[in-house]
Amino acid sequence: MAGFYVLYYLNIDNRDVLNILNNVQILSSIWPETPVSIPLQDFIFKAEINQSISLTKGCTGCPIICPNSFKNKSGCRGDDCLCFKSNPVLNFHTWFNNTIISKEELLPFEMMTLKDKSVKDPLRLPNKERSYAKVMILTEGGYKVGEDILVKLEVYNGYGDSVKRGGDDVRVRMVEINKQLTIAGRVKDYNNGTYIITIPTLWNGTNNVIIYMPYFREERVTYLTWTRQFNALFYYKAKFRKGSEVQVTLCSSRPNLPEYDVICNMTYENGDDKWYCGAPPSRNLSCRDVISIGDYHFIDVAIANGQQYLRRRGNTFRLFKELKVEVKGEEDTRRHLLPICKRLSRSKTWDTSLPTGYASKGKYFPMYCQINKTDEDIKTCLINTTVIFTGDSTTRHWFIRLRKFIECKQTVGTSDFYRWTRDAECENQNINLKIQWRPHNLPITSVEKLSNEIRFRVKSIALLLDDIPTEGKYIFVIHLFAHFSRHHYYVIRERLRHIAVSLRHALDRNENLFVAVKGPHMYSTDWMPAVNDYTGPFVERVLMNELVEFRNRVAYLDFWDMSSAYGNVDIHPTEPMQWNMLRLLFGYACP
Repeated sequence: MAGFYVLYYLNIDNRDVLNILNNVQILSSIWPETPVSIPLQDFIFKAEINQSISLTKGCTGCPIICPNSFKNKSGCRGDDCLCFKSNPVLNFHTWFNNTIISKEELLPFEMMTLKDKSVKDPLRLPNKERSYAKVMILTEGGYKVGEDILVKLEVYNGYGDSVKRGGDDVRVRMVEINKQLTIAGRVKDYNNGTYIITIPTLWNGTNNVIIYMPYFREERVTYLTWTRQFNALFYYKAKFRKGSEVQVTLCSSRPNLPEYDVICNMTYENGDDKWYCGAPPSRNLSCRDVISIGDYHFIDVAIANGQQYLRRRGNTFRLFKELKVEVKGEEDTRRHLLPICKRLSRSKTWDTSLPTGYASKGKYFPMYCQINKTDEDIKTCLINTTVIFTGDSTTRHWFIRLRKFIECKQTVGTSDFYRWTRDAECENQNINLKIQWRPHNLPITSVEKLSNEIRFRVKSIALLLDDIPTEGKYIFVIHLFAHFSRHHYYVIRERLRHIAVSLRHALDRNENLFVAVKGPHMYSTDWMPAVNDYTGPFVERVLMNELVEFRNRVAYLDFWDMSSAYGNVDIHPTEPMQWNMLRLLFGYACP
């Protein structure tokens, strides 16, 4: 992999750069001065040598790429330029000795599991039939309203042996079916196969405690190892065009791309967030000729039989255990004494140590405050306001939902999901309201050069914050999650460090700016490398760590608990959850 160079734009052609290497930065100078190498795990590159089993082999919807030839010549055209043998999408032996992540940057779970070995025997994995869950009755007469229900989960494998390790993704929700009440619980991992579940009791009746284990420790470790060693589980492609000549190259958030002597640094094009693509092989094309960057394909990686079992495990929202708990006593009727959410300290919204809310007959109630806003109150709150939703298709749904609710006329983009990654905007002149949706930058599904642009450039969230003026009422939502799930969480960490600088200046500049961070939500997928929610707990921890200085100035929207309470399985939350997400936002934002 040695010998790669990163091309920085210097008002010269990329071929000229090859002749004046003094103006080119060597790859290693981009990373921290003293990176600590993460040891390669042998379970990907030694045990998995059977080429008949791979991550994407036989997957539904995966197109056949380069069926006849492999080439990387200057005269190639279009996607044929991607047909070279070391392309990680085509060859699972293409890997990277990733020295770019410092061990000091890893979250505790990843540090704990760096030395984990391959999954070779599926019977060694957690087995729901062999495992036990029991309610811990600590007081005579059972549980009463106001007490915490405790459930002990002991995990055993298919042989009936205790797994003797922690790290499984255990989730829990409690449901009172007759009253249509639901709440999430909390799980303490003792790292020995035992988990203690705690659920507050807010109501009486017969409750179902439902325990899920969407990802075994082994699945979580596999995901993280792949994203460390392959840069990402998914690669992107850039299209370059000048006249009738078109070529396509490989792209990623890291510049160590195989078989490219020159790398186009697309960081400027990506709104000053790191992004890199192989330079087009033709001497007639330069990095400046890029016209679009978008989805390419999943990586191909050899997998062992145990990992094949994990890949085929199916729906990630799998019931692991379920039991009934009777709760007695009078229910607390003093909810009306809670402060309204607007008056709740911003720092309290970041406290997720206890469940942050519950659902009752489809409506969501925060634990620490009350949303006293009617639909008419929300409309009044939005007078003389600009609302900016950033993020992915989930906040695009927010835009569509709010546009219909407020009778806002579409002025930019489409009112539906046609070309959904393009900006959208609507306006209600009667109340001086503008609602904008701005997608986050790559790794979004696609970005393209606009017809009026001299040089391709995407607006990152940081750049959008830089555009906030000194005056005017603004509600600004920051969201990064699903499209980053096929990358290591350090990519989100880097984005947040860029955002933090702009956020600090924007809050200092405009006292009428309200900012909220939309946290990850739970949902279910059926395929191991898909855009899934396994990164949710990691992303939440990174958000907490990187934005700690803003806890008194920015609200955190905890949708992990909300989606658990609703039992959400859709990547795009549906009603009633979608409107309750907006209610929570405006509960915090509106006086």
